Amino acid sequence: MQDTRIYPSLNWTVSNEKTGRSFGLTASYSHEYDYQSFGGGINYTWLSKNKNTQFDFKGMAFLDRWKVILPVELRPVGYGSGSERDERNGGGPVDYRPRNSFSTALSISQVINSRLQALLIVEPSYQHGLLATKYQRDYFTDGSERAENLPDDRYKLPIGVRFNYFLDDHFIIRSFYRYYMDSWGIRAHTAELEVPVKLTSFVSVSPYYRYNNQAGTRYFAPYGQHDPNAAFYTSDYDLSTLNSSFVGANIRLAPPKGVFGWQHFSALEIRAGHYIRSTGLTSNIVTLAMKFK
Repeated sequence: MQDTRIYPSLNWTVSNEKTGRSFGLTASYSHEYDYQSFGGGINYTWLSKNKNTQFDFKGMAFLDRWKVILPVELRPVGYGSGSERDERNGGGPVDYRPRNSFSTALSISQVINSRLQALLIVEPSYQHGLLATKYQRDYFTDGSERAENLPDDRYKLPIGVRFNYFLDDHFIIRSFYRYYMDSWGIRAHTAELEVPVKLTSFVSVSPYYRYNNQAGTRYFAPYGQHDPNAAFYTSDYDLSTLNSSFVGANIRLAPPKGVFGWQHFSALEIRAGHYIRSTGLTSNIVTLAMKFK
């Protein structure tokens, strides 16, 4: 199977430096073999005269349509047609379902004094349509097997705060906390701390640590432990009760004469981290970023 994704987007913004206000519109489209998405949004920014307070609002809507892909052994008679023909069952129509998402983001940032800055952000969202991943299997205590099934509606409410404290010319303390809740019963706390250290005028090191604690959805159960009478069920560990840690560091080089003496190579960043989760998932991530001018 071969898949090609296209995702063009168009953005338009107008701003007024005198009033400190800006307004923008965005439109997007995305298509793969199993789904297509139309997106649109608006954004508004207000900046105070002294530039110490900034308010931002963003609203987005994504109208999606995606193909229901069931595990092979759970496909009904007549599933598949054309290039998607199910040879075992002799073909038939493929089911497509909508999945629409609506989200807003409201934030206010404030310069409290010459050393301390704060940000508050609230991002309520709502989804409606096929939210279950139908190609994932769930197993029940009676030995039966079904495709994942979850409610067609989901409300989400993340609330976050960020504080940046400029200790001196060499140290900055960046802290972040977020509380998350949704209508599926998930509750989560995330805390992050990053301390950029300026070693020289063009070399900095930023160690960081992020911790997440999550109380999982009421619909989750591990392999073979679902109640056969349950209306909704999932064994996706992303929706389970868990805690995770992510630790690492970022190194940034931005010498005035360019990296390795090359004037057009203005900055080099290497970010490495180790992720570990109580469900058994671990990963190592390395990111390389280069800036040319």
